[in-house]
Amino acid sequence: MRRHRLSKRILAETAPASLRAIADSGHEMCGHGWSQDVITPTLDEHSERRMIHRAADALEAATGQRPVGWVSPRCTPSDSTARLLAEAGFRWFGDVFDADLPYLIETAAGPIVGLPFDLDVNDLPCTSGTASPIASWTPRFGRRSTRNGRRTASRSSTSRCTPTSRAAPPAGPR
Repeated sequence: MRRHRLSKRILAETAPASLRAIADSGHEMCGHGWSQDVITPTLDEHSERRMIHRAADALEAATGQRPVGWVSPRCTPSDSTARLLAEAGFRWFGDVFDADLPYLIETAAGPIVGLPFDLDVNDLPCTSGTASPIASWTPRFGRRSTRNGRRTASRSSTSRCTPTSRAAPPAGPR
């Protein structure tokens, strides 16, 4: 991290102008905690609430927009996360793993939408070096080709992720 002059601070502190430009171009900012070394279920409720507000305040200060969406650090919500987010004014969070479609979650602080977080959007396989989010997709990482008008990765490609590789959905029966 020192070699690349990176820190553990969030982009809202280190690159606020970049975040402002992203928000100004129409993108919605999403809260993602303060640090990825936090495992939310290990926090007491006061500490989790403080982390949520600290991250949301920093994003709002950098972009001029209060975030309305949240994905917990490491996608590890606590039993209180949905309620604390609803309490803080968030409208959705992407920490649910029990469905394929968004759904409304009623909490004591009001409703919040749960957005499923699955391997279609998870970068963990690439960053962990496993590159096997779904066994049938493994051969599809790497070089891209076109099949039936859809971009897919070729079967002959490597199964290792690189920083620029992307997984395409299976192209159907072969």
